[in-house]
Amino acid sequence: MKVKVYDLVAVMQQFVDSRFELKGSEPQACLVGKDTIILTDCEAIHSTHSFNSHLELHLGPDKPEQLDNGAKILKNCFIQIPMRDFLKLAPVKSEMELGEFVRRFGSRIENNYDVLLRSIKEIGLNPKDYPRGKIEDGKWTAVA
Repeated sequence: MKVKVYDLVAVMQQFVDSRFELKGSEPQACLVGKDTIILTDCEAIHSTHSFNSHLELHLGPDKPEQLDNGAKILKNCFIQIPMRDFLKLAPVKSEMELGEFVRRFGSRIENNYDVLLRSIKEIGLNPKDYPRGKIEDGKWTAVA
């Protein structure tokens, strides 16, 4: 089953100016259950959110601010976006199979994928709809 891959940087840019950068700004795949959303990165590190919760995006300046006394300071802040609004505001970068989105490299990521499948089941979706699959000649195919 295909998942939507969202561009978090584009979401953040709707709210703050270009002096800030998003920490951990890689694209996120989104799986939507009955009343819960899972966001996962390409290593299957994921978080679960209710529709009534807020997505917290951590921001930082693109460069340190120089103070009058010569010290430099890095400001750290965050914005919170209601999950319902996130799904409306976030531009979809692409749609692809979850097994294709999560990269392949080592047992750690395979373990992360197994944990992600358990979370998928916990929110009422069928993990069998999200097979790991394989990539041959640059093409992803599902494996039963």
